Amino acid sequence: MMLHRLVLISLFLLGCLSHEPLPPDFAEGRADADVPDALEPSSDASSDAFGDGSSDTSSDTSDADDLGDGGGRGGRLPLTVPADKVQGVLTNFPVLVSGSHAALMGVGASDIGFVTEDGSPLPFEIEEFSGGPGRIDAWVLLPEIGDVDTVFYLELSRPDANSPASTDVWEDYTAVWHLGSRLGDPPVTTDSSANAHDGSIMNGAETDPNWIAGGCMAFDGVDDRVEVFDNTSLHTPRGAVTVSAWVWPATVSRAQSVVSKPATDAGPRHSWQIFLTSGGAQAGRLGTTQDDYGLQGTETLTPDTWHHVALTFDGATVQLYRDGQRNVSTDASGEVLYAADSVLLGAEREDELMAQLDGRIDEARVAPWAASAERLATEFRNQMNPSDFVSWGAFEPP
Repeated sequence: MMLHRLVLISLFLLGCLSHEPLPPDFAEGRADADVPDALEPSSDASSDAFGDGSSDTSSDTSDADDLGDGGGRGGRLPLTVPADKVQGVLTNFPVLVSGSHAALMGVGASDIGFVTEDGSPLPFEIEEFSGGPGRIDAWVLLPEIGDVDTVFYLELSRPDANSPASTDVWEDYTAVWHLGSRLGDPPVTTDSSANAHDGSIMNGAETDPNWIAGGCMAFDGVDDRVEVFDNTSLHTPRGAVTVSAWVWPATVSRAQSVVSKPATDAGPRHSWQIFLTSGGAQAGRLGTTQDDYGLQGTETLTPDTWHHVALTFDGATVQLYRDGQRNVSTDASGEVLYAADSVLLGAEREDELMAQLDGRIDEARVAPWAASAERLATEFRNQMNPSDFVSWGAFEPP
């Protein structure tokens, strides 16, 4: 019996000694394992990137690494804006980069930067990032696009401390309101430009997870609105302006305001306004020192559908654009008339609050220059389907 036990113990010890230990990289989670090149950006405007409810694009705030230090994995992802996606040659263009990539899994937002082909830092704003699924929505300011294919890089290493500020993306704008949840959870009506024209939510207007990046703002058609209190920096320059937004009307059976800047001190007038008529057509107003100008498009906006709307004035012509196409225009003169009234999203005010929107608004912007037809068409194309506008290349390890 004793001999039998000794034999069994010997066999057991021999088996333990002959068993190979786990490789260190496996035991520690393979921090240096190769990252797959699989790209999974959203494929169209009705799914993932623009959220029809079928895909969750919200930031995973339970993952502390989304905001913090992801370790600086290194390497980079080449990104390309093909020349044939751009109308004309455009300068200082904030491009929306939106999609998912395995190389972004497990890193932190603070480890991400964007650079040109020669390695020069690019201004960028990460609107939303989730390191769990490796998803990013970011605005990157490109110096020029359209003449040739524009190549730039998303770098997975800690950006230089002297990298441009996120507000530099919008240095040419008066105000930019993303109107959705944001990285770091600032107020959803924060102005992303450096001008601090932050809005205030009135009477229960609330965020909705749908549409561009972090979502949009939903209005009930009764008394909801976002109000941006007046500041004299909203008044300059007076010789030109571009106002734009995405709008999703739940109904087109009554007049509704998208974005407006009343000028009640000068009577029931507006510095500028984009609205829908009682028949659902896109319309606009511009008040100048010379006259009041009104425009109305010929086609009705489709309810329960996103449309991009814009109004421009260059000192000689007022124009309305719908979904990147010029809709209607009229000659105009004088300088834009301003008064100490708030900017309103989702309503207008003359003697009283009126024309409240039943629907949603996203990406509202004001710029002190007149955007070209080529620029507005390209903005529409980029924001409508960013995964088609920006091509992602294979991951390049460090």
